[in-house]
Amino acid sequence: MKYKKYLNTVRNWLNKSMGIDEAVAISVAGKSWQIVTGLVNIILIAQFTSGYEQGYLYTFQGLMAFQILFDLSLSSILTQFAGHEMAKLYWENGRIVKGELFAKSRLASIFKVCLIWFTIASVMMFLILSKGGYVFFEIKALPNDNVDWQMPWIAICLAASLSLIMTPVIGLIEGCGRIVEVAKFRITQDVISAFVFWVALICEFKLYAVSLLFFSRLIIQIAYLIFVKRQFLCDIMFTVITDKIHFMEEIWPFQWRFVICALASLIAASLTMPIVFATQGPIVAGKFGMSLSVASAIMPVSMVWINTKVPTFCNLVALKQYEVLDTLFNKTLKYSVNITLIISSCLLCLIMLAYHLFPSLSVKLADPIVVIILIISAISSLPNLTASTYLRAHKLEVTMIANMTVAIATVCTIYLAAQIGNLLHIALIMSVGNVVLSVWVYILFKKYKKEWHKN
Repeated sequence: MKYKKYLNTVRNWLNKSMGIDEAVAISVAGKSWQIVTGLVNIILIAQFTSGYEQGYLYTFQGLMAFQILFDLSLSSILTQFAGHEMAKLYWENGRIVKGELFAKSRLASIFKVCLIWFTIASVMMFLILSKGGYVFFEIKALPNDNVDWQMPWIAICLAASLSLIMTPVIGLIEGCGRIVEVAKFRITQDVISAFVFWVALICEFKLYAVSLLFFSRLIIQIAYLIFVKRQFLCDIMFTVITDKIHFMEEIWPFQWRFVICALASLIAASLTMPIVFATQGPIVAGKFGMSLSVASAIMPVSMVWINTKVPTFCNLVALKQYEVLDTLFNKTLKYSVNITLIISSCLLCLIMLAYHLFPSLSVKLADPIVVIILIISAISSLPNLTASTYLRAHKLEVTMIANMTVAIATVCTIYLAAQIGNLLHIALIMSVGNVVLSVWVYILFKKYKKEWHKN
């Protein structure tokens, strides 16, 4: 009893002082594991792959980000709309949702539409992405690199395409408020798939290790949906649609703007790797990709505090409880900022230490100044990410022009820098782009929050 009382005291203290509730704690554990995984990946990739293979590996990841072209952001939109409908619904024993038939019917209607689309999109994704990537690597591959990339690339495309079908299901469950449950599933998935990837690298499967990583994640997703959420999914699938969400009137006006914002983020982030690969070769691309993966570890952890509250934000908007919404958002934002500063400081120290303790690792990374600038670039994106999440909880997208303008300007400048400059110039351009976008989005945040909440 004393042990449980002590644990409750610690939990209450963490919740009050750092905003760490169960959902945040599990999500942070998952993101922390991803950081550990990222560091181990860097060491193993440096040890068990050549410079050429490293370049292909990180470019694979960059090209796979084009999944957004087939997702069309419907998974994120499903989470938003589910959060609004759950204001009138509740979970019974964690198995099925009950409440107003109107809300449940609307929830089921959007899920069925998304499921049909994602099934079609998965086929399109495999055909287009596999062929497009194959042509890209055929053109840009060096005659003397001796990298077996063809079959690994096809296998990755197949696994990712099949996983795409699961995307709306996970999005629906998360939007219905099962944040803790989904977080536990994801950390399980990350742990198992990481070990599969490491074993494959150590066994010198080379680029096939990436395809095994994707397939292991797919198998875990299927197992979770069959053994844990079967009853919920059957209930939603067989719900009679009496009232439905009208796609063209309610979803599409929000979706096409959201898609452009997501596409802009994709252009600004993911196109950089193929550009570096095409202009400076696989070895330089490998160094930049590894450095970028280190810097990219910051924001997923920092955004946990915000992302775990998205269904709650949507509930409060649906109920028009704006004062409660703003109080919760401001409190959560403070925690997110503090964590960002702590993580970035620790990461900088670890990177500097790694350069001294692991000389072989430093050869596979970009220069320290490039890594530092990339970390600063990641930090500077926090205002954009947090403010955009708040605004989208209203089922409206007002950051489209800002995202697209900055993305196009950033990519064009990066392309020129890659032709005549080096990785330092590219990192500086990325950092400036993130700063400009964050300032622009924050101005929109202040404007529209005042306008939407005045009534």
